[in-house]
Amino acid sequence: MRYYSWIGDFARTETIRDESKGLVKSYGTSPAMMIHWKWIDISTRIYTMTDIEAAPAEIAEALDLVNHKGLHVWEHIFFMPGIFVSLLLGELSNADHYLKRFESILDTTHFHGYAIFHHFAGLYNLLMGNTSRALAHAETAVKLCDETGYLLATIVCRIQLAYLLHEQGKSQEALKELRHAHSKAHETKSNIYMFMCLMVKTKFAFDQRNNEEGFELLRDALSLGRKHHYLNMIWWWQPEMFTQLCTKALEKKIEVEYVQNIIRHHKLKPDIPPYHIESRQWVVKIYTLDRFQIVIDGKPLHFTGKAQKRPLELLKAIIAHGGINIGVDKIIDALWYEADGDMAHSAFSTTLNRLRTLMNNKEVIQLQEGKITLNQKYCWVDTRAFLYTLEKADDLWEKGKEKESVDLYEKGLSFYKGHFLAEDGGKFWIIFTRERLKNVFIATIVKLGRLHEQKQEYEKAITCYEKGLAIDYLEEVLYQRLMVCHYRLGRYADAARIYQRCRETFATALGVDPSSATEELHKRIKPRRT
Repeated sequence: MRYYSWIGDFARTETIRDESKGLVKSYGTSPAMMIHWKWIDISTRIYTMTDIEAAPAEIAEALDLVNHKGLHVWEHIFFMPGIFVSLLLGELSNADHYLKRFESILDTTHFHGYAIFHHFAGLYNLLMGNTSRALAHAETAVKLCDETGYLLATIVCRIQLAYLLHEQGKSQEALKELRHAHSKAHETKSNIYMFMCLMVKTKFAFDQRNNEEGFELLRDALSLGRKHHYLNMIWWWQPEMFTQLCTKALEKKIEVEYVQNIIRHHKLKPDIPPYHIESRQWVVKIYTLDRFQIVIDGKPLHFTGKAQKRPLELLKAIIAHGGINIGVDKIIDALWYEADGDMAHSAFSTTLNRLRTLMNNKEVIQLQEGKITLNQKYCWVDTRAFLYTLEKADDLWEKGKEKESVDLYEKGLSFYKGHFLAEDGGKFWIIFTRERLKNVFIATIVKLGRLHEQKQEYEKAITCYEKGLAIDYLEEVLYQRLMVCHYRLGRYADAARIYQRCRETFATALGVDPSSATEELHKRIKPRRT
């Protein structure tokens, strides 16, 4: 089983696990067979990320059984999964506990045990943020593996060493170690190690701003991982790296379903949530631009009757006020302005509890020191994605990165499906937010369209302006820019038709004529019509 796990053939390890379960039953309650089965079961589930949260308790029970039966020769085989599962789950103190127990039983007659210990000590220190100490352990682990000829273990130890050298800024040394590891992975036909090497190499490329190479490597790595159903690495794990690479994969829509699966199994949460990536595995997604919809764990939430009206109003008010660190008094003034102080606060508390129940996750809505927040690590809101993406585009524009900024402007505009809570009534806080977001949308449409005009990309500008009119057909500036674009393309009849469309729309919807600026523009292009 260990060999098949090292080469990444987890289907065979599961077959061995199933066959071993049958043997355990046939041997009755033999303690040795039961302990061996527990090791096979837990180890296999680590590879496949199956019911991983239950593993720490099961490892502790297995070690209790080992000690109770006096079968201490089995003790060490549970320290590896004990350390690794603890690190996978972020339980660093538990990992440290197992490391110390492992160190206490190290025996010079089993020298490869020292290599395993130093490898895991390196991983523990890496996840603790002590890269210098981690590097020292990693170097020792590789040296011991080389001396003992522990080939398959050498590969994972070298992968970790390469990663740590890269973190220390020793790029050339890191690549040398990674190439060595990849060569051995290919030599041993280990798909899991090739997957790990590709993922680490991908990180190196992105960190060095070689984005084209990075995305090419990422496609190769994730294609290999998806083909073999890899949800985990073998005896090595770096959540920050996986979070970074999964985020980039979703940006480019690379192996989306597989990546979402990895995120879900490992509960990956970036420090700065990628709001512009709607396809990321968010716990809750809330749509307010045009339609109002809540999606929890990928499933739309359906409302029945009027029972949820007040909690949903509270959610809308939180979003309308920005969604982050909103003073409770502001929310109360918006929703319970007619109630006195105590009654209003009581109504707020009751409604908040109902809303939290509706969200089905206590982490989604936070209330601290009189301020309420939609937790950005768990909750995606289209208004936040819209504004965040445009702000990021502005930053790139200021840095002279025109292509990247245009891509993000277009991405940000794609979130604006319609006006904020378009089907809701005229509450002042909804109207204010609706107008503010609409103004941002129109300003960005005009900015992007004018950019295309400056580059004489008039067809792209026309598409941009028409997108704006599809959302708000009363924005006169968009008609004006469309007239200019058609005029520049020599399509004078089309320019005139845009003017007539504007005139008829305004007459029907508002009972007014276009502005003098539109009329003047029409006069200027009129002589050129054919």
